[in-house]
Amino acid sequence: MKSDHPPPLPDRVCFEIGGFFAACHRIVSAGGKVKYQSAKYGDPVLLHPSQSQWEQFWEAVDEAGVWTWSHEYWDHGICDGTQWKLKLTHHGKSVRCFGSNAFPGSAAADYSEDSNFGRFVVALRQLTGLREIE
Repeated sequence: MKSDHPPPLPDRVCFEIGGFFAACHRIVSAGGKVKYQSAKYGDPVLLHPSQSQWEQFWEAVDEAGVWTWSHEYWDHGICDGTQWKLKLTHHGKSVRCFGSNAFPGSAAADYSEDSNFGRFVVALRQLTGLREIE
């Protein structure tokens, strides 16, 4: 039986994170596939998450409250460190935000896996199978 619901593929996922002393990672969706690029690896790698992985990813995005994140997160007391940016669009919802040494759900210049930002990063790892995303 065919479902009337569209598959849970992204309208848009674009996430970048990196810093002065950290590896840089870029993840961009393309028609249900994910293109991953890291300064460490050079050439992009094309990944093929399953429909189940996409479903789990979007559920985790909702649980981390990503749709309500602020536009910017800054710690002006740190010049170097980690910068990140995120653009997500899915099922009529969208968010676009940026951070420099500050993260949603974390009061520190770093984040834990149980913070909102950390749960989002864990969801990306599960979607892509890439453990080096941090």
